[in-house]
Formats: sequence, C-alpha cells, structure tokens
Amino acid sequence: MKADHPLTARRIAAITAALQAGPLCAHDLAPKVFLCFEQARRYLQFMQAQGLAHIAKWPLRCTPRATRVAAYALGGGADAKKPARRTGQQRQARAKAKLRADAERYEFHLAKCRARKRKAARDPLVAAMFGSTVESRP
Repeated sequence: MKADHPLTARRIAAITAALQAGPLCAHDLAPKVFLCFEQARRYLQFMQAQGLAHIAKWPLRCTPRATRVAAYALGGGADAKKPARRTGQQRQARAKAKLRADAERYEFHLAKCRARKRKAARDPLVAAMFGSTVESRP
C-alpha cells in the first residue's frame, strides 16, 4: 500500500476512529471499517510501523484452536509481549483442574474410567452353547 495514496489516508482515518473505543483485533475491526480481514491486518501493521498504533494485548480468539491474536490500540507505545504457548503437560494439568472443579463432571469421568476397567461377565448359557472364549493350550 502506498502511504501517500488518498484512499490509504481515508482508511487509516476510519481505523483510527474505530480504535478510539478501545483495542481491537483485525477480525473485529474489519466489519467496522468495511474491509476484509487481511486488509485490516495489513493496515494495522502499517500503522504500527508508522507509530500510529501499538499492540495493546493478545486476547484469545474464539476459534476451535483458541489462537491468540494481536489487539491494536491507538498511539505509539511499547507492544505487549505475546504470552508463551502452554506445553502439553501444562494443558493437561489445566484440563484436569477444570474437570476436578466441576464435581458432577468429575464423578461422570470417574464412572467412565471404572467402566473401562470392568470386564463383562459371560452368560453361562451362551458359554455352554458356543463354548468359552478362552482357548486351552495343550
């Protein structure tokens, strides 16, 4: 994009007006300024390079993978540091803690674990008709 183009100036003005309300990510900003996501992202990065905007925070985006996206705010400031990704062990510990916090779900989970360990008893009549499943070795 060209910095001296009149359309660029108009779009930056619209983005600036939208960011007055608070930090927004490109996904939330795009429909407010009538741009597609990619264009909004490019303009935000351009504004960041010019010192007109900075990354205020890294909120979680509600997607199936729950990714972190940059939320931009007006003004030239220090960019917020992107949080480190959780390791598999941290994710597993967090999931266990969430499960244990809800007593009903935890009881259901324990019941499923007990059911997996339990072996079904073979009906004696079926065993007499079809034979046992355990083969005897000579």
